[in-house]
Amino acid sequence: ESEEAKKYLAETIRAIESMQFGPQVQPLAKKAVEADPNFALAHYFVAATLPPPEAKPHIDKAVELSKNASEAERRYIEALVFIRTQQADKGI
Repeated sequence: ESEEAKKYLAETIRAIESMQFGPQVQPLAKKAVEADPNFALAHYFVAATLPPPEAKPHIDKAVELSKNASEAERRYIEALVFIRTQQADKGI
């Protein structure tokens, strides 16, 4: 991941933790993807800013890219996807 992409992702996460969601945070998440299109976690956070039908392509991309990510990032994405798809019991 590029430093620029990590910076935008950190800003995205801070905004979400400050109770900003969806359209308010989406530009930051998209900037992370633009800075590094192969950053799996950035793709997941774009998905997190969208309603389920629109999020699916981004979730699929995050899962695909996570195959080449660190084990920690891959497992984190897997857990988030299970939670997002209401299969939390599989993420445990």
